[in-house]
Amino acid sequence: MQASCHGYDNGAMLDAIAAGPAHCRGVAMVEMDVPDNELDALHDAGVRAIRLNFVRHLAQRPELPEASRIVGRITECGWHVELHPDGCA
Repeated sequence: MQASCHGYDNGAMLDAIAAGPAHCRGVAMVEMDVPDNELDALHDAGVRAIRLNFVRHLAQRPELPEASRIVGRITECGWHVELHPDGCA
C-alpha cells in the first residue's frame, strides 16, 4: 500500500511490488485527473486499487464529485477503492 507521506509518488510501492513475488499487488494514490495511460501503467505494474484520503490534515483530500468520477474510472479497470475517512469526533 502507498504510504500517505509519499503523496502521489507511488515509486516505493511499485519497487516493492517489482521485488516481491509475482502475486504482490498494490494500492496507489493518484490525482483525480490521472491520465488513462498512467492507470494502465499502474495496472501493468500490479496495482489493483486506489486509496482516497478524506482526512482533514492531508493535502490529498478530494472533493466528492471528483472522487465519484475517479471511482467510476477505476471500476472499469476491475480495481477497488480504499477509503481513508476522518475519525468521528
